[in-house]
This record gives sequence, C-alpha cells and structure tokens, in this order.
Amino acid sequence: MKLTHGLPAVAICLLACGSSSDDGPSQKPSAGAAFVTDAEPAGSRIVLREKEVTGDTLVLELRAHEVADLYGVAARISVDPAALAFERMTLGPAFAQMTRTLNLAKPGAEPGQLVMALSGHGKQSTASANNVVLATLHFKRASADATSAVRFTEHRSGVVDGAGRKAAGATFVGGELRVK
Repeated sequence: MKLTHGLPAVAICLLACGSSSDDGPSQKPSAGAAFVTDAEPAGSRIVLREKEVTGDTLVLELRAHEVADLYGVAARISVDPAALAFERMTLGPAFAQMTRTLNLAKPGAEPGQLVMALSGHGKQSTASANNVVLATLHFKRASADATSAVRFTEHRSGVVDGAGRKAAGATFVGGELRVK
C-alpha cells in the first residue's frame, strides 16, 4: 500500500469548489418512482445508483468502478431545485475505513447545485475500488411526482490519486429520477 500526504486533500477541494453514519428511519419504497442511471461506459468511472426512493426521499449511492490509486473524489452535481433538495451525505466503506478524512457536501452558489469532496487526509493508504460505495447522498423530494435529472458537471468533477494529481480517464455517470 502506498502512503500519501496532504496534497491530495487540497487538490480535492480545489477541483470541486473552485469559486458514523445514520441513514435515518426506513420508509416504504415509492412504487411510482425510480432513479435510472445513465448508460455506463467501460473503464474507470464514478456512478450514481439508487439506494432508496420513497414518496419524499431520494437516496443515491456514489460508487467507484475500476478506479486505481483512489485518494479522493470531488464533484459538482446539478439537480432541479424545484424537485430535489440536498439534505446530507454519509461516508461509504471506502472512506469510512480511513483514519482521517475530509468530507464536504454543501449547496453550490446557484440553486440546484451540490458541491462535494471526499478525501483521505494526511498520510493514508490509497485504495483500488471496484463497485465500492464512496458515499450516500440524501435528497428531499418536493413531492411524490417530482422528477429531476441528477448530473455531474464534468469539468468540475474528478478523481484524485495518491500523488495529488487528477486521475485521467475517469468518467462521471449520473441519471434521472423518473415517475413510473
């Protein structure tokens, strides 16, 4: 395992920002809505997948596939602010196992934006990730019939390796909350 330094954490914050987890009480799944992930290309990718959709909640998992030397992920995500409101982010196993982490999720400067960063902090081992949950994102739905695309802003999203460099070739895959 490779040890890394604080530089990657700084790179994570700059990339996305630029200018113990409790998932709460369980609710009944919404029979009328589903999150449909966009088509996934082969290779290194960060993907949003449905964990749960209820009448007033959308919970998505941020997953890494075929990512080597993972030290951090930064992303800017856009949603329809009339349909979805960001509530919170919880760490997944990939970052929860690190002894020190940087995790940030906050509304962006414009309505419907979410700025997020996940990173090891200080000397940490990097990881290779394949189908690993990095984080869980919780949104409040405006109504049971609310729909919204959930997309990454590609030029503001990236994977950072243990040397603090933006890893080349990682694709970010969003999707859409649809009513059946």
